[in-house]
Amino acid sequence: MAANKPNLSKDGNTIDFKLSENVPTTAKKFRQSPEVQGFYTFVHDNGLQAEAFQILTQILVERKKKKAEELALIAQAKADEKAQKEAEKIAAREAKKAERQKAKAALKAKKEAERQKKMAKRAKEKAKLADKKAKEQEKKKLALEKKKLAEQKKKDALNKKKEAVRLKKQKEMEKKKLAAAKKKAAEEKKRAAAAAKKTKTSKKAKPAAKKKAKAKKKAAPKKKKAAKKKTAKKKTATKKKTAGKKKPAKKKAAPKKKKAAKKKKSRR
Repeated sequence: MAANKPNLSKDGNTIDFKLSENVPTTAKKFRQSPEVQGFYTFVHDNGLQAEAFQILTQILVERKKKKAEELALIAQAKADEKAQKEAEKIAAREAKKAERQKAKAALKAKKEAERQKKMAKRAKEKAKLADKKAKEQEKKKLALEKKKLAEQKKKDALNKKKEAVRLKKQKEMEKKKLAAAKKKAAEEKKRAAAAAKKTKTSKKAKPAAKKKAKAKKKAAPKKKKAAKKKTAKKKTATKKKTAGKKKPAKKKAAPKKKKAAKKKKSRR
């Protein structure tokens, strides 16, 4: 029993623990270590179980509190570190985003500048083309006006020529009309003279014509009788001629025709 008692310090206030050279590796070995056994025997022998329990619970509470504080500090540090990292990441993202936006804005500005440049160039080219077209149109207009003037001059010359021809034809027609009227008047005079002559001769020739007409009427039946006699004589002469002639015999068929007929029969 004496071996198991703990050794006290010189003043008797504390326990003098002897540390073993071998450190316990498990809980069982720790409980079986001489220091722990000495502590437990000291508490048991002196009846300090309640005080030891209070002290140990207080130490445990303090240690737990300290450990909790340490853990909280570690957690806070980790959280702060995480938050810092997150903030850094967010800041990096924001910076990247800002850089991208800046790059996009720069590209947009560049494109806009290029577009403005192209638009200005196109506007300039369009203005040049418009000016060129306007000049060409002006030239065309002048050429058309000149052409129209030339055509108008030609038309005027043709109209003048036509008018001259028409006037000439009109004069010729008038001359012809006058000549025709004079000719007609001369013909009418001639006709009047001829009619006057006819009236004079008709008055003298009327009795002689009447006599001729009467003689014709008397001679008409005699002429008819003579004509009838002539026709009767002709008919009798033709009958006599036809009676004296004999009917002609049928001609013999040509040898060529006979040969052709024989060939047809043989084919059949």
